[in-house]
Amino acid sequence: MSTEDKPDNYIQERLDALSDIDFKIVSLLENFSSFFETFPNKDKDQFVNGSKQIFDTLSKVAIDLRKEVKHLDDNIGVYDKNKDGIMILPINVDQKNGELGKLKLNSELKELAGLLNKGENGSTLKEEADSRNESGDSEKAIESREDTHEENIIQNQDVEMAD
Repeated sequence: MSTEDKPDNYIQERLDALSDIDFKIVSLLENFSSFFETFPNKDKDQFVNGSKQIFDTLSKVAIDLRKEVKHLDDNIGVYDKNKDGIMILPINVDQKNGELGKLKLNSELKELAGLLNKGENGSTLKEEADSRNESGDSEKAIESREDTHEENIIQNQDVEMAD
């Protein structure tokens, strides 16, 4: 059955729209592939054109997906919003535990900060700075204090995720 032989109803329109989105996603992946194939050439025009194509296609996909979600939302629980009188039944969607993601991300950041604090011979950067202070190398000590301060900021930073 070709596309011209298919009946023109609400469900078929939604399926056709989703099929178009699917083709755009395939096009997006092809754009990525060709972009990374030409990337080593370091041609500025190719880089600009490739990135423009990728972002244009990505934008089209995002807009079309939002339209489809709006169509679904408009037709949930009502039968008179489309010409075929089709009602989409509501479903219950459980919200995911966002706090668990925050905890995991924060633990990963603390582990990363701990790895960044490791210096030579497994000692922390603070211990190395203290040993440099004792040896009288003040310039290196100042630099290491600045590094330690930046890493302490990273270590003490908790991430706030949008709900």
